[in-house]
Amino acid sequence: MTGPARFLLIPLLLAAAAPLHAQAKAHTHGLAALDIVIEGRTGTLEFRAPAEDIIGFERDPRTPTERWQRDFALLRLRTRMREMVIFDPTLGCTLKATEIHAGGDDHDHDAEATTSGHAEIHGEFALACEKSPAGKDIRFAFSTVFPTIRTVQVQLLSDERQDGRRIEGDRGTVRP
Repeated sequence: MTGPARFLLIPLLLAAAAPLHAQAKAHTHGLAALDIVIEGRTGTLEFRAPAEDIIGFERDPRTPTERWQRDFALLRLRTRMREMVIFDPTLGCTLKATEIHAGGDDHDHDAEATTSGHAEIHGEFALACEKSPAGKDIRFAFSTVFPTIRTVQVQLLSDERQDGRRIEGDRGTVRP
């Protein structure tokens, strides 16, 4: 699907993910959310988690050490998503961060991200594969990069199917 028709998938994903967003708003530490949209050989991933689980705290950094901790955590999210969302290596898939931010900000900023209250981290990633991922399992290993993430609520929408899974302890897969 190309052109304007591809944008019809977005409202479908949002409707399918409504229960997910209700859970995410409850701000449960250890619980992250991942929405995956795949169309042919490309797609997008949207990841959300409490700042506590990514950075280690949910307020503005107060010291240079905390600023470094925040910046390093956001860099890990930006650069290691491929280790956390694992596509079959024969597909030749790459993931590239398109936006990473903390709290309610609407723009990308690694070093300037601030957190206050019960802040969340939000990341968007572009997926590009040499071969279509249809019919191949997607595995998960979030706890290898962020050990405090114990559960990820995954919503998948692809050309072939729609699926939702609660991935506990990195065990479980989804298949586009």
